[in-house]
Amino acid sequence: MKGKLLVGLLVFAMLAVGLISAGCPAAPAPAEQVYNWKVQCCYAWEDPQVKIFKNFIDEVREKSGGRINITRYAEAEIVPVSEVLDAVGKGVVEMGHGQAGYWAGEYPVMQTLNFILSTSWDPVELHTKIFEDPGDLYAVNEEAYNAANTHLINMVDGGEYPALYGNAVIKTPADLVGLKFRFNPPYDKIFTKLGAEVTWMPGAEMYMALKLGTLDVASWDCTAYKSMGWEEVAKYYYRPCVIQHCFTTQYFINLDIWKALPQDLKDVITTAGKHQFFDCWELYAGEMQWVTDNAERLGIEIITVDQSLVDAYNQTALEVMLEDVAPLSPGCASAVDIIKTEFLGM
Repeated sequence: MKGKLLVGLLVFAMLAVGLISAGCPAAPAPAEQVYNWKVQCCYAWEDPQVKIFKNFIDEVREKSGGRINITRYAEAEIVPVSEVLDAVGKGVVEMGHGQAGYWAGEYPVMQTLNFILSTSWDPVELHTKIFEDPGDLYAVNEEAYNAANTHLINMVDGGEYPALYGNAVIKTPADLVGLKFRFNPPYDKIFTKLGAEVTWMPGAEMYMALKLGTLDVASWDCTAYKSMGWEEVAKYYYRPCVIQHCFTTQYFINLDIWKALPQDLKDVITTAGKHQFFDCWELYAGEMQWVTDNAERLGIEIITVDQSLVDAYNQTALEVMLEDVAPLSPGCASAVDIIKTEFLGM
């Protein structure tokens, strides 16, 4: 009898617990984390690469379902240009957007992306060679970015580069000697070997340097007339440039943040980065044509340099790559070997 009573009480207790549980709402699923990031750009608001980076930001926000929100900051609004890579690595800002040559002193392999000299690449073929082929150039550079506690998302085309703006007539190698130029690595070494006097300064300082004669020739991408008003201080634009399509901008994220992201969000960022590559390729094809179409209206002259100077560009760039850059580090040696075999057919 006692046993039956005990069993009855247990059944009653279980039913009571079940009824209570059924009457309580289920515990809510944990909310998905929302990421609010800052990206420090190395160029002014007027620069087309800062403007078009909005495409990347919008795509990431949409495809992540609002889980990743990125706010742009233009040149030096949070940290100086020279400190952007370090700031991202330390988590001062989550992302950076700028020219890897700015940090080539500490991470020399990053400048190797500027040695792809061919003018005949199809953008799909070139993207595949850099990012997807075995032994790819991306992997060598990603190792350097990882050393800075960052992850290299992608890089984008900046059109003909370095686009030169100045006030001296330049047609032959002899015309370079003694002129004051502004360059990033590796072009500083190339033009120094050709006899120019080379310095560096941030983009925002070059307008006044051209106006005051501190610089004879400034280097940028092909958009400085359109976005920075350089037609007021530089009456000559020189063609052809050393490279028809150059990867003037890389963008990257703090490595710790990257590693902690869910895979679906990593995929969103990687895909948006690939789209940005092709967006910029199309953008700069139009920007190069814009210079041609608007030269007369701007009151500037496009100087076509002699073939002897083009040949000097290419030969000296090759010498710098082999003799100056390759010995700097094992990464540089690997990158130069990849460029020689995969891109230059040597």
